[in-house]
Amino acid sequence: MGSKEHFKIIYRDCGTGRSKVSLVKRRSDGKLLIWKQSRNNSSRVIGSYGREIKKSKLWREKGLSSVKTKWHSDGKSLIKTYIKGPTLKQVLKKKNRFFSKAKGKSFRALIKFVGHIIDSGYYIHDMKGSNIIFDGKKWHIIDGGTADKMGHSSVRKEYKKYLLEKWSRDISKNETKSLKSFLAKYI
Repeated sequence: MGSKEHFKIIYRDCGTGRSKVSLVKRRSDGKLLIWKQSRNNSSRVIGSYGREIKKSKLWREKGLSSVKTKWHSDGKSLIKTYIKGPTLKQVLKKKNRFFSKAKGKSFRALIKFVGHIIDSGYYIHDMKGSNIIFDGKKWHIIDGGTADKMGHSSVRKEYKKYLLEKWSRDISKNETKSLKSFLAKYI
């Protein structure tokens, strides 16, 4: 890592795809961070990192995340805020009746989160369960695709269809029906 920043690597390259993703601890204050590096230093991936910084700022402005993303001192990798907690995908696997039971702190927080994504007026692509994390109080977007500004009815329509498709991948047919009811009620 760069000479300006001193880190200890906790988990090396726990990501998949075009980027290496490592969990690091900043030596100066012990803060955990995510270090995201291109596997091949392609200009395409480096360009996508610049867009990721902008998306992260938008999510914070809209109250959808507290993740801060900035360039690493090397100018070709990213440093991101680490948020401890389970992803929605992990919660759905662990609590096989998450939507049908319709209770608990994480469920109530998901209702608020869904309201925030609708109110934001942006349709955020790739809002899959592994890109959303619960910190014990609220849900945060930790990664995602482009964010398209749309009217509220278009945003609602896209999320109803898309979230049902993405969030139902690892749950039972009965739980999928409960998810469909959840989306009908809260989106």
